Amino acid sequence: MLLETQGEYHPLPRITEVIKAVNSSNYDIGLVPIENTTEGNVVETINGLIRSDLSILGEITIPIHHSLIGSKSGLNKQVIHSHPQAIGQCGNWLDVHYPGVEIAFHNSTAEAVQTAVSNSELAIGSFRAANLYNAAILQESIEDNSGNITRFWLLGKGKSIPTGNYRTTMLVTVKEEVGSLVDTLVVLKNHRVNLGKIDSAPGSILDEYCFLLTIDGHQDTTKIARTLSELAEISLTMKILGSYQKSSNPKNL
Repeated sequence: MLLETQGEYHPLPRITEVIKAVNSSNYDIGLVPIENTTEGNVVETINGLIRSDLSILGEITIPIHHSLIGSKSGLNKQVIHSHPQAIGQCGNWLDVHYPGVEIAFHNSTAEAVQTAVSNSELAIGSFRAANLYNAAILQESIEDNSGNITRFWLLGKGKSIPTGNYRTTMLVTVKEEVGSLVDTLVVLKNHRVNLGKIDSAPGSILDEYCFLLTIDGHQDTTKIARTLSELAEISLTMKILGSYQKSSNPKNL
């Protein structure tokens, strides 16, 4: 549903640039990856969001398939272009078929395909990138995990209205003392709030521990508002990153 809204689409080469462009109001909203079933969290997204004034307005999950793209002459050159996430998602395949190959990292798989086409070399990327640059697909579905899925966040300003199945993500900094994280989790338990996900997050000070918590419910409902208020009291800092409707089944694009 999020991607079916009419509007102009402008690709940018890096996640950080998307976040900066939306934060400076050059664009209304931005779509960025946050989590992959093979490679885990996308740290660049977490760092950029924490340092911005943006909120998470929605999420979507998309199956990700990678292909080996380029000209057959590129098979004789021991270099493959791609984004670090794509390389990680195809690591086992690369070890079997191209052990010791030189990896050239790029800001995006599209940029990698464009460069590979210009140099008559190889790239790992999507069908769409191959079509965009009129490149041949030499082998399909080379990702290690057939269920390879990426979760994307829709970022913008303001916040959503609680109308359905929502979750809330926040950044919490706790004291460096015994039981500080447990105290945080006890608050959720006492309010009977489900913790869907917890991750460590980068902190600005050493020995200051930050956690990214995702809970069920919208921040503006009475139950979640009370929970967040109590969490704020026992935390060094707390920043609510947004409440947003949970993604339904993964969408093929």
